[in-house]
Parts: sequence; structure tokens; C-alpha cells
Amino acid sequence: DSVVLNCRYQSLELCIPSGLRFDDCLMLERMVVHPSKQGKGVGTRCLGSVLDVEQQSRPVLLNTQEERNVTFYKRLGFEVISVDIVEELGKNWTMIRRPRV
Repeated sequence: DSVVLNCRYQSLELCIPSGLRFDDCLMLERMVVHPSKQGKGVGTRCLGSVLDVEQQSRPVLLNTQEERNVTFYKRLGFEVISVDIVEELGKNWTMIRRPRV
């Protein structure tokens, strides 16, 4: 149980590119890799597998408050579409992975 992955369809008010509807997006809500398993490819393999299966025609959105996560998600094809300061959380990056059709 080194990885907890929770993907679900969800409407959120995010800064997404025009032409996309919230209801048409897959939202990566949370991904956690146990510290003892980090840096060993576990997260990349797990999330990569899900994205390959689930994301044939839908964009995938996510938010992260950790700058080191931005690099991780970029390696998996995500791009930053918004950077905001959230009072309770600090810096927040909104990212998207566009469909591969």
C-alpha cells in the first residue's frame, strides 16, 4: 500500500483553457507515495498506467501545493496553467494534461 491514488470526475472552478468544460475533465484529486518508496519510480509507474488507460479523450486536471511535484507531473505530460497564492495553503499550481487523441 505504498501508493494511494484517487481519480474521479468532478466539476471544479479551475483556471482551465477556454473550450474545456469542467464536466468533461478527469480530476486527479490525490496521489501519495509512502516516503520509503519515493524516488523509486513507484508514482511514475502507477500514475502513468492510469493516465494511459483513462486519458484517451479527456483532459486531466490537478492542483499541487508542492513545487517539487510540478517537475514530477511535467515529466508525465502535465503543463502549468495557473499559479496562485491561496491564503491557507500558500502557492498553488493548477496543471493540465491534454488528451492524446
